[in-house]
Amino acid sequence: MGWVTLRGLRFYINQSLSQDQVFELAEKMKYDEITHFILNYCLVPKNRKLKIVFMGSDAIGAHLLKSLYEHRALEVVLVVTGEDKPRGRRMQRQPNPIKALALDLDLPIYQPKKLSTPEGVERLQREGADFFVLMAYGQIVSQAILNLPKMDALNVHTSLLPKYRGASPIQSALLNGDEKTGISLMRMVKEMDAGPVYQQFELGIEDDDTAGALWEKLAKLAATEIPDEVVRIADESLTPVDQDESKATYIRKINKSDGEIDWSEPANLIHRKVRAFSPWPSAFTFFEGRRLKIYKSRVQNSKRNEPIGTVVQEGSLVGVVTGDGVLELMELQLEGKRQQSIQDFLNGNPSFIGAVLG
Repeated sequence: MGWVTLRGLRFYINQSLSQDQVFELAEKMKYDEITHFILNYCLVPKNRKLKIVFMGSDAIGAHLLKSLYEHRALEVVLVVTGEDKPRGRRMQRQPNPIKALALDLDLPIYQPKKLSTPEGVERLQREGADFFVLMAYGQIVSQAILNLPKMDALNVHTSLLPKYRGASPIQSALLNGDEKTGISLMRMVKEMDAGPVYQQFELGIEDDDTAGALWEKLAKLAATEIPDEVVRIADESLTPVDQDESKATYIRKINKSDGEIDWSEPANLIHRKVRAFSPWPSAFTFFEGRRLKIYKSRVQNSKRNEPIGTVVQEGSLVGVVTGDGVLELMELQLEGKRQQSIQDFLNGNPSFIGAVLG
């Protein structure tokens, strides 16, 4: 970003900074930080913040909500989230992580049982929002609501659309052995995850990434990138691009039963399931009639003659014979017990070696 651009944008600065102060700050920045500086300080007319209604119910949106709240060019005027639900051993009604954060930030909260009603439309209309920003809200949003924002209704989806439209994009990327994933910022339309895309940000998938690890990385990526992109959209610096429908793939919600391991499958596929289903619903099998969750594994290409599902040991390595290769077990949890390393587990379960799981 050149000095001419900074000088030209000085007119719009929404802070009491002199031009000398602008240059002094910019000189200390890296190239990519200058763009963030301009979006925070320069592209919003004086005394005019963009009004944001945030919609979300899952913890993955908490980082983004806080980042929107802290952005100098944005004002979160309302947080729309799910109802309190019974949680914990006593099953007392408790707020979800989005509501908990909104309470900490002293933000107005709206928790309708169903949003897409005349009452919901009227409530949101009162805010006069420039943007709706949604991330993992969990309800269908009607066209009447999508029409309300002055500028646009935006959705943040944790895949590189049009790939993996639906409820489990993070798990699907791991199950399919993808080398990368990312987030997509799109205009919301009536069809699920089908709106034109304003921007995408890629994230490489590491060999040991689990769904939980990717969840955290993508949440932070959204928090880092999305607020500035909202300002770009308001400034008409971004144009949405229609998705290629011929490349669209759809995924279903993950169920608890999906975690059960079929040992006749190849070791590399089972390993991907261990990563995709961590922390929930967990990849699991059965040992002596009790559920055994596997949290960490590794693929061994050794060939064994034992029946499929048999627990074998090679030196310090303990694994299970699969349809192709051996799945090394590293961390697991027996029903009613705590999560343990394989060595600690063997100390309490010496009959494990030679057992047939499933």
